Amino acid sequence: MISNQSTNQQPIHKLYVSADLEGVAGVTHPKHVFPTPSDSLAPYRQAIQQLAIEVGWVVNALAQTATVNDSHAHMTNLFQANFLAETTTPTTLISGKPKRYGMMAGLFEGGFDAVALVGYHAKANTPKAVLCHSFTESVADIQLNGVSLGEAGWSLLFAEIGCHVPVVLASGDDALSAELQALKPSLTTVITKEAIGWSSATCYSVPRVEQAYRKAFGLIQPLWGTAQSAMDAPSWLPLNQPWLIEFSVQTPLLADIVALLPDATRRDGVTVSWRVPALPTQAEQVRWAYQSVQCAYSLLGYAHGL
Repeated sequence: MISNQSTNQQPIHKLYVSADLEGVAGVTHPKHVFPTPSDSLAPYRQAIQQLAIEVGWVVNALAQTATVNDSHAHMTNLFQANFLAETTTPTTLISGKPKRYGMMAGLFEGGFDAVALVGYHAKANTPKAVLCHSFTESVADIQLNGVSLGEAGWSLLFAEIGCHVPVVLASGDDALSAELQALKPSLTTVITKEAIGWSSATCYSVPRVEQAYRKAFGLIQPLWGTAQSAMDAPSWLPLNQPWLIEFSVQTPLLADIVALLPDATRRDGVTVSWRVPALPTQAEQVRWAYQSVQCAYSLLGYAHGL
């Protein structure tokens, strides 16, 4: 059941939530997030119920109205967890795929006041990070102008620079928290577990995780009476210049596939690069860059049919 406890009147008029799964409390193993017909569905069912609970805490405590974008795998997890029937805040759910802008679908068009990233995980090849990857396990790294970004980093840039909407909260393991705070030091994060390795962690009890969320809400709520604004573009995203994306994958075959993108350049056996054109604003360039990355990782699904 989703708790509706809140410490103050909900401060954010219109909240956008991007909901991943690997970062919620208790999740440590692929069977928790990718069920197969031969496996028991119980671990996956428990994981998506916990996701619904954590998203419910965020929406009910912070938002007068909310849109939640299901952002994990087939992107129907919250529907299966019966989220819409249980949330007490007026909420719409973006469910399924494909959809433009993927994990951040609907944000650009929606006129939102704030963003929360719930249940996120660290980028590919991060030491001591639970189920870390970057969109798919086929990807080794994605760099924008030499800065390595995972799903969380791309979501942060898309929201703050691409849509001028501040990210006020992110949740996941301790590696995810460190990764995002390196990009935005002022970001409030909730640590749901401490990573031991890729598929192991010290997991906190649900009441302890709920307490961590409540503490985070207490930090956010008093600040919302003042003007909230997105961060300025960092120096490594220069205006009026093309940007460079370097997309590294695990095998040369996968690089062959990504190299099918228009104007892509093969840099070595496993790295493909392309340019983000110099558009009138950095916001437009970030959205263009994000969508091109979405196209690249979607193309990698082609490998399963070869």
